[in-house]
Parts: sequence; structure tokens; C-alpha cells
Amino acid sequence: DVVERVKKGESPSLAICWLASNRSYNKHFDHILRKVSALIRNGFGISSSMKSIEMPWNIKVVFELLDSAEQVGAESSTVYMITESIMNLSISMRTLKSRMKFFKVIMYVSVLMLILSVALTGVVMMMLSNIHYQAGGVEGYVSNIIFIPSPEETNQIMNICIIGALYTSALLGIVGGKGSDGGSIIDGLPHALLCVLLATFLLYVSTETNILYNVLGVEL
Repeated sequence: DVVERVKKGESPSLAICWLASNRSYNKHFDHILRKVSALIRNGFGISSSMKSIEMPWNIKVVFELLDSAEQVGAESSTVYMITESIMNLSISMRTLKSRMKFFKVIMYVSVLMLILSVALTGVVMMMLSNIHYQAGGVEGYVSNIIFIPSPEETNQIMNICIIGALYTSALLGIVGGKGSDGGSIIDGLPHALLCVLLATFLLYVSTETNILYNVLGVEL
């Protein structure tokens, strides 16, 4: 829209004022555009009118470039290139953010799969152990291939696996948050806490409520 007004011989400043009075985009951007327009009408330049207004970085870049184009007397083709470049940059940033959201979802799904795997493994181990010892088996190898631990040893093994799963969940949260929220380990700490809480809740539901035994149709 700015390019169309510049093609008609208006400066970027006049184009912004015209758009503020005659166009509507969205509530947030319209509010910014009207504020900038009011300051321009009071004699401020595009760049100086932005200093007292809070706005996203991409809008600031657009206004700064339009101000520079106005100062050097750029033609409409130059203004078009500026707006086109900013539009492509905004699209790229939105695409990147959507991919980062997908990365976060994968992180939490990984925690879910990890905990369910640990819980299911524990159920299977406990089932085999109970069946083996109730049938009169002794601790050790079956046919020199499979080692069947006692129920007490199975509980100890599961405790170690649970601690490892919680530790792994925290690492997944740190790595996922670091990669999606800014590149710092500190950015991953909230996600690490959420992953640990999620893992703890899933472990409680899957082990203390015996839901997996009920799903598998096995009596304790």
C-alpha cells in the first residue's frame, strides 16, 4: 500500500498518514499506525516518531527503512524492494516459529514415550518375575538365555530406571528449550522442570494406579 501511494508521488510519510486514515489492517497495527501518523502530522520524522511507541521489531525495521528511503529520495521501485524484503523476512520468521513449536511438541512427546516405555518394561518384568517364582522357579537364568530377577530385584531395577528416566526428561527439556527459545541453557530450564513434572505424573499414573495391568488384563 505504501508503494502504491509513493507511485502517485507521495512521500513515505504522507503515505503512512493516508493509510492511517483510510486503511484498516488489524487492531494492534492500526493503533501503531495512527500514533506514528499523528506524530508525523506534528512535524516528527518517521524514525523519530517511533521512539516513543512500543512496536514489534519487524515494524520498526519497516519504518526505519522507509525513513531512510524518504531522506535519500528513493523511488517507488526502491520502496517496493524494501517492503518486499521485510515481508519475506516476516514470513521466514513465522515459518521458523512454527517449526520451533513443532520441535517443542516432539520434545514432550519424547518424554511421554520414554516414561511409557519404562513403565511398560517394568510391568512386563514384574509379570515374568511373578509367573516364574509362583511356578516354583529359582533366581537365575532360564535355559542359560534369560535372567529372571526376583520381585524384589525387579523393584530395585525399576527404581534405577525411573531415576534415569527423570534425568533424561530433564535433559530433553534443557536441550529442547535451548534449541527453541533462544539458544541459552537458561531458556531450557523451565522446559526441563515441565518435562520432569510431566514424567513424574505419568510415572505415578502408570505405576501407582496399576492402569497398565488393567489395560493388559493382568491381575497382580
